[in-house]
Order: sequence, then structure tokens, then C-alpha cells
Amino acid sequence: MKSSVELSRAIETIADELRHQYTLAYHSSKWSEGNGYHRIQVRVKQKGLRVRARHGFRMLEPDAEAAVRDTEGLRHQDRDEEKAYQSKLKWTDGRITYREDFADSASGWPDRPASFYKDNAYHLLEADTRAANGPWFKNFGASISVELRDGQEYWPVTTRKVLALSPEAGLVFRLNENGYYALLISDFPLLGQKQYRLVKQEVKPKKTIELLPWTVLPDERLSVPSRRRYRLGITCEAGLMKVYVNEQPMGSVFDDSFLGGIVGMILTEKGHAVFDDLVVEELR
Repeated sequence: MKSSVELSRAIETIADELRHQYTLAYHSSKWSEGNGYHRIQVRVKQKGLRVRARHGFRMLEPDAEAAVRDTEGLRHQDRDEEKAYQSKLKWTDGRITYREDFADSASGWPDRPASFYKDNAYHLLEADTRAANGPWFKNFGASISVELRDGQEYWPVTTRKVLALSPEAGLVFRLNENGYYALLISDFPLLGQKQYRLVKQEVKPKKTIELLPWTVLPDERLSVPSRRRYRLGITCEAGLMKVYVNEQPMGSVFDDSFLGGIVGMILTEKGHAVFDDLVVEELR
């Protein structure tokens, strides 16, 4: 502060803000799920307002001595998870845009042997591997670039198996505690074709439902060998979902099972999928 006047103004601003705080509370029924991190989002209907609130919380079982001992460490971890992707967010007219180029390995995505940052991209290796990050979205448009590889740089694969391998990978969205949707792409180098599908994955009971079945992309042929790179996109408004591949509309479907969640990537079969340039734009 350069003067007592500026200090007084700053104190008045803080005091005014404190007078306009609201406290929201609820009782969770998920104690049985342990002390995992739970994301929350607070919104207001009035345009032109910006909400400042926590992005989530970690629930501790009240009778767990170890959880009590580690409370302080968990608090720091919560703050880290909340802050990790903040630099990737942009607000325009009250709408959030989340853009991730995977150049910063501290931006909040899992960094493990089967899901990791490398060469300004994000890699998935093992079958049924998912990774998700960022804020909670309800109505949005999302897109990501994905390259399908056979994975032979990470484990021995014979030439015959390389030609036959067809990893299935894609965009996960509206991921929450009940399940998620996934837009998946796969190709078959031996047949020279590629195809996509849209699925819904329910958690309890575990069940995969095809909303759009495997559909071959028209007039798209692949040479062998080749790098198989695609741009997958989805727009979600309430229960209406529209599918795009290489920025071309491919179909739409209505399903309102999951109306909110976070966005990420998935690899369903063993192979190697490389992702970059994730863009999620909130829709009003």
C-alpha cells in the first residue's frame, strides 16, 4: 500500500465482501466410500456475477485415527488439487474455458507408469485406463486430439501383432461418482478403416451401454503403417449430445443419465494412446 487512503479502501473492500458471503451446507451420504476427494461447484443464475468458492473437499471418516493424524496433510493436498489446473482456466462473459496442452507436468493430471506426461502430450498405456482433471461442467463443448499407437516402444510386440492391434481410445466426459460417457475411436490397419462409437458406463451395477454403436467413418482409408491421429469432439446441452470426428458432425443422441462431471481421456484396450490440445468450453 502506498498510502493510508489505499489501506482504508482495501479494508473497506474486504469488509464489504465479508458482509456478502453465503454459507451453503449439506449432509453427504457417501461416508462408506472413504476419504476420497469430492468435487463441488457453486453457480448462480444471475449473469455478470462470479462465484468464489472451494472446488471440492476430502471427506474424513470421523472414527479413523489415522485420518485425524493426517488431516493437515490432506488439507494441503486438497489445495494442491484445486490449484493445479487453475492456470489453465479462462473466464469470458461468465463462462469457463479449460484448455490443456500437457506441457506442464504439474497441471494436475495423474502421473503414473500407465498414465503420464511426455513430450508435451499425455499418454495412456494399459487397458481400461482413465484420467480426468479440471472443473465440473454441465453444458459444454469439448474436443481433444488423440493418436493411436501400437505400444511396441513400451513392450515387445511381433510384427504380426503390430498390424492387428487396434487400441480403442477417446474422450471421457461428465465423469462423476455414478459413471461417465465416452466417445471412442478405433482403427484397423489391416482393413484400412476407422470407426467410432459413443458409450455410457454405469458404475453400480457396472454396465456398458452403447448409445451410438460402432460406425465406420465414410471415405476414410489408412495406409499401413501410418500415424493414426484424430480430433474428437462432443457438445452437451442437458441430455442432448452431438458427436464430431475431425471436426465433422457424426450424429447425436439424447441421454440424461449424467448431467454433469469432469472431462478426461480413456484407453479401453491395451495399446498406446497419445492425447494433446484438450479444450472444454462452457455453454450457457
